[in-house]
Amino acid sequence: MKNILHLGLLILFAITLAGCEKNEEDHRNSFILAGQKDNTMLVKDYEPDLHITLANNDVNGIPSTGYSGTLLIDADFNGSKDLDFYSFYGMGHPIGYVTPTEGCKIECISRDKKIEIFMSPKHLNDTIDNKHIWITTSLQTYLSSYDPDNIGINSNFWDAEDLYMGFRMIQLQDTTYGWISLQIAENYKLVIKEIGIQK
Repeated sequence: MKNILHLGLLILFAITLAGCEKNEEDHRNSFILAGQKDNTMLVKDYEPDLHITLANNDVNGIPSTGYSGTLLIDADFNGSKDLDFYSFYGMGHPIGYVTPTEGCKIECISRDKKIEIFMSPKHLNDTIDNKHIWITTSLQTYLSSYDPDNIGINSNFWDAEDLYMGFRMIQLQDTTYGWISLQIAENYKLVIKEIGIQK
């Protein structure tokens, strides 16, 4: 009888523990707020802010008329880079005339996780959750751009200060939500100020 009672208590404890773990995971995965800073988040404030440095590269030994640069970000603070922000500005190849363009793109460069972003800027305390339309990041994912001959990509939603880009990181069955405080002036001058992600 004692053994049955002990077995029953052990099973009840295991069920309770499993329920607690599931509830904690469900709660963690449900939503965050843009700019959220509490004990459920890992937050990094970049001092000074991070900027992309644009460089003029050679094309077949001839200086290019365009400038470009990248900024690599460790989104979950585990020591490996996850996101590549790429900015460009200029006329393109020097041999032929190319319409002036400028822009900023984003790509997930991690091999063991998928990072998706929500393209519209969030303001402080806006909700970031699974109800958004999430976009998988690739080098063709434009955050902002300007091309007078292509009105379809003539946009910059990120020129105001204090805006947040919502993102989610997917690894195996685990999804964590995060935010990046950023600003893109003149469609290509990208500044990253802070980043936060769920623990």
